[in-house]
Amino acid sequence: MKDENTEIVRTSDFVLMEAADNAQIVAEINGEMLGDMVYTVKGKSRLSYAGAKFAAIKLGNIHVRDSEVSFNVDLDQWEASALAYNGEMNITLPGYAEQPRLRKEKGEMVPNEFARRTAVSKAVRNALMAVMPADHIAAYMKAAIDGGKGKKLGTTQAPPRKQVKATVKAPTVGPAPRKESPKPAAENPPEEPEGPPRSLQEVEDRLRENVVNFEGTLKLGEREDSYRIYKQRNMPDDEFDMIRGWIAKLGGKYSKEENCWIIPKEDS
Repeated sequence: MKDENTEIVRTSDFVLMEAADNAQIVAEINGEMLGDMVYTVKGKSRLSYAGAKFAAIKLGNIHVRDSEVSFNVDLDQWEASALAYNGEMNITLPGYAEQPRLRKEKGEMVPNEFARRTAVSKAVRNALMAVMPADHIAAYMKAAIDGGKGKKLGTTQAPPRKQVKATVKAPTVGPAPRKESPKPAAENPPEEPEGPPRSLQEVEDRLRENVVNFEGTLKLGEREDSYRIYKQRNMPDDEFDMIRGWIAKLGGKYSKEENCWIIPKEDS
């Protein structure tokens, strides 16, 4: 009985983490910045989708060599595979993932328009995890948690306590009580810079944060009126869409004529 309960807990933990990664992948497709690098459930931690990519960047010399995706009609799901290569250890290992075609929304099953790309992204995540040493993953998770980039899943917040207004009798003698002036609201934390980049270095810095194997994937150039971003290799559709989303955040668009992304400069 004890083993069965333990297995149920593990399955539940996995479902929570997969759901969080689903949300991260869709956010990435939509060009949003990803912040949570580690998920923790009941004291157990695992790298998130974003965390796996950033851990691979940190380790270096890791490349995603290939990815494939197909639809399984019988199971009504997308099935993907990817190969990751660790140049330091000279190993290539696969990663596999599945994603149902349908998702639940308001109690009903509806088509998931991101299912195919989610399956591929998870396969890439699993392949990257397979070629990274366990001690590197553990060290990166600790650094991410210490740096405030971890997220606890499955925790419920206690409902707010009711505030009871105390009734105070007005004094019968003496002046009316003075009203204290309201305290100024706390300043909002500074937001990340938005808008077009101010230099080629800023373009590189902002893309490096999100693109796995930056040197083997993209090449940067600069002209008088714009920054140029060129593909270093052929990309699967999901990877191209992901990178296009990040570059769009910088104000760039892909030009089929010049076969590159173009980011106009602010003063052009």
